Amino acid sequence: MYYYNARYYDPHLGRFIQPDTLVPDPLSPQAWNRFSYVYNNPTSYVDPSGHGVPAIVLVAAVGFLAGEIYAGTQGYTPLDAEFWSYSIGGAATFTYGYFLATDLLLVAGIGIQEAGLWAGSTTLFRWGLRATSFGARIYTWAFQPLDFSSWRLRRGASTNYLRISQIRFTQSEVSPEFGKGPWKGMTIPEVAEAVRSGTITFDHPMEVFLKTPEMDAWPMTIYTTASGKMYTGSYANLQNGQIYTLNNRGFTTAILAGLDEVPVTWASASRIVELSYQFDTPNFGTSVLLRGYNLTISVPGQ
Repeated sequence: MYYYNARYYDPHLGRFIQPDTLVPDPLSPQAWNRFSYVYNNPTSYVDPSGHGVPAIVLVAAVGFLAGEIYAGTQGYTPLDAEFWSYSIGGAATFTYGYFLATDLLLVAGIGIQEAGLWAGSTTLFRWGLRATSFGARIYTWAFQPLDFSSWRLRRGASTNYLRISQIRFTQSEVSPEFGKGPWKGMTIPEVAEAVRSGTITFDHPMEVFLKTPEMDAWPMTIYTTASGKMYTGSYANLQNGQIYTLNNRGFTTAILAGLDEVPVTWASASRIVELSYQFDTPNFGTSVLLRGYNLTISVPGQ
């Protein structure tokens, strides 16, 4: 048993035996596992303290200081009631402005999404989605302890790997062709065969995330094609506590290639929301249909 000043660590379990005292980022699924350390990625990140103060306290403090400075320019001192009126008023104004800016960002993001749907512009819709996601994030920062020295990316960080059996699909089916990336123009079976023969190395990390109950309250994306076809998913189709991939085509390739593990990177909250229209798996992601081949691909061990 090891004591790291704040929590005890059990090397046999590979876990802290006490939960973290805070959830550092409510919009990150990995952060809700309070028994882990830096997203279960200590090779990439370091958290020197793990504590801080809520963002809204910092905002209010800056407003209070601004009020003091303004009061001083008007000739008031701490012995004057006006001095404290300006100081407290500055704190209240900055706090109100913080939440007003957040609300405007959320409303603007939703408006941009609606404009994107109306104009049939995927780019415009995604910009609106990013604005909404960022607005939600800075709103939660108001009540979450911040530590600007924490969770630094280590220099020369190595890639995470997960076993195939630990991951599930988010989609019910995938098309066989790769439309972008290093395998553009190839099909899933072609790439899988190339990986098996050693002519292609599966070294591009897949985006993954941990499904948590809190995600059920997150916004959902609706994707509409140029022809008017609408795609929508649901977080309810995903099982809590399970790791899912956002790269279903790549994951299908890895299974067909017979890989035991794959390189992964943890997806951001905005990325999860952006692709949430794809979450239509009917069986909690244990299998996917490969279109054009009438072939069902199942996750080994599921």
